[in-house]
Amino acid sequence: QRVRNRYNWGGAERISRKQRGTHLFQSVIEGSSKQRGRAESQWVNDMGVREQVIEERPSYDSNTGAFTGTSTYERPYQEAPGISPLLVAEVLDHAIFFSLADLGKALPEYEEIALPVELDADLYEEYDRTRSLLKDYLIQRRWEGDTTFRGAYLQWAMGWVNTAFRPTEVIHNIKHAISGEKRAHIVTRIGSFGEDRIYAKEQALIDLLNEELANGRPCVVYLRQTATKDIQPRINRLIRKHVPDAVPYILKNTVQAERREKVINQQIASGANIIICNPELVKTGLDLIYFPTLIFFEITFNLSTMMQAAARAYRLNQTHEQCKTIYLFAEGTMEHTAVQLMSRKQRAAKLLTGDVGLTGLDALTEGESGFEEALMDAIAKDEALLDPSEMFKASTGQSEVDSEDIAYWNVEVEDEVVEETVIVEHIVPVEQ
Repeated sequence: QRVRNRYNWGGAERISRKQRGTHLFQSVIEGSSKQRGRAESQWVNDMGVREQVIEERPSYDSNTGAFTGTSTYERPYQEAPGISPLLVAEVLDHAIFFSLADLGKALPEYEEIALPVELDADLYEEYDRTRSLLKDYLIQRRWEGDTTFRGAYLQWAMGWVNTAFRPTEVIHNIKHAISGEKRAHIVTRIGSFGEDRIYAKEQALIDLLNEELANGRPCVVYLRQTATKDIQPRINRLIRKHVPDAVPYILKNTVQAERREKVINQQIASGANIIICNPELVKTGLDLIYFPTLIFFEITFNLSTMMQAAARAYRLNQTHEQCKTIYLFAEGTMEHTAVQLMSRKQRAAKLLTGDVGLTGLDALTEGESGFEEALMDAIAKDEALLDPSEMFKASTGQSEVDSEDIAYWNVEVEDEVVEETVIVEHIVPVEQ
């Protein structure tokens, strides 16, 4: 038995589908006093973002405890942050996009570099083996109508290449069909490849920091895994040991937002020349003038966050002649796909604003999770990876939206994957 209950929406009387076209429907339409926000709701539906919470509650017999059915409660639609891409066409001819370059002031050169890193042979072997195994499990679960493993798969594919130094369990939290209770299912286990060795991507970061510091360029290292899967202590330890001129400082999320700039300035005064942090901590309201080189050791899931964090050093009062943003990624892995998709979204934003540099359309990307969805689509299609040297190049003569830019607008919105939720590990599969 399934019972469907609707919460009171408030406002004007609501008309069911079966009542549309009846005299009751006409009375509501003709009575302007009863509209009570209908036009506004239609505008939000067409040009904004709406969200609805649907709650399913199991019910049980009070005497026997036997399951008697499920009740579904539909909460009213509520307006959520964000706009529809359709709104862009309505406001584009009334908009002025203003950038720092329009001030006519002297600005430093700005360069974005996609730097591919070839992983260690044993890591590639384990990555390919586990990736194949997890994809088979993902397909199996999707055939059974369960798509909840996708987030865990993505977390593993994006994160494991940077955490091979410790054991990993890929876990799928399976929801019970009746009770709704989640149970953790271990899909696979991956052992540690050793904490004492320096992996290829870590060595690339060390070499890059040595080079930049030798040229008198302090750096910021951005990491995504900074919570339960925190890799900041390891990166900090490697930098202190293998970068002689480095004085690193870890900016943690325990530092309140209004104090972060003061804390960073205090560390600079104490000699710090490398900041290690999550880009979420510095994406707004903070200038990193002292650090002309920004290095993304890990790719974030949010395009808006990445584009804002990449612009922290590009300011009018920047004293260095060049600002660089470097994206380190493991070649041939999900990180490679992520950088490729990010460059597409940047190109779509530039197409609208006419800017060649820092252009993020924050209103379009804030709070959206289409980036993860696009990554999952790329998994299903085994999309070919681009030559890294072709990424982030300005398309100066481009005047129309190509197929790749169109794909940016067609991404479906899903619940955003939280960084530090359970990392996908795989159910122990049948050995081949």
